[in-house]
Amino acid sequence: FSVFFRGAESITLDLRDPAGVADLALLLTRADVFVESFRPGTLARFGAGLDKKELVLIGYGVIGPAIASEMLARGAKVTVIERSRERAEAARKAGFHVVLDDPADAKALARRRAALAKADLVVGATGRRTLSLEDMRLLKDGAAMASASSKRGELDMEGLEREASARELLPSGEPLVTLPTAKYRLKGRTLFVIGDGYPVNFDGG
Repeated sequence: FSVFFRGAESITLDLRDPAGVADLALLLTRADVFVESFRPGTLARFGAGLDKKELVLIGYGVIGPAIASEMLARGAKVTVIERSRERAEAARKAGFHVVLDDPADAKALARRRAALAKADLVVGATGRRTLSLEDMRLLKDGAAMASASSKRGELDMEGLEREASARELLPSGEPLVTLPTAKYRLKGRTLFVIGDGYPVNFDGG
């Protein structure tokens, strides 16, 4: 081992700790290959990885297609929420489940709320506010959120920071992860915000 992997870097992640699981999720978005030697089902038991996780991607514009395709390739069940009918149709043709983001349409609004309520991870990729405090109240216990745009305004962090009963920055065991993951308590639920609302580089390039 020491001969073949000379010069390789390594880290230790505690997958019993939500911070370790969040760090692994970030590493998986950067990895070309992931090899593990656990018994089958072990990573799923820890909640690690994306296999069969419900990902909601809000925005299928410039970077949305690449994020959606990458998450799908890693086993996530991807739902795209998109305001533009043209981009929504492009996402549908690419094979994704699509919810049209139309606040004036009661049925579309109900479908949007239902998608958010079952999401394990919500990623905003529009460059504008995509997840309000009201939306965050719909998320299930243990759900995670991330911004993939160029601004912290993608998620209503001001509202979350104001309304949350507790906030904790989780330590990272990964030297390449420079943004903290934060854990918030909102209305009796624990929500994780990868990068604490600052943009996350899902490309890793």
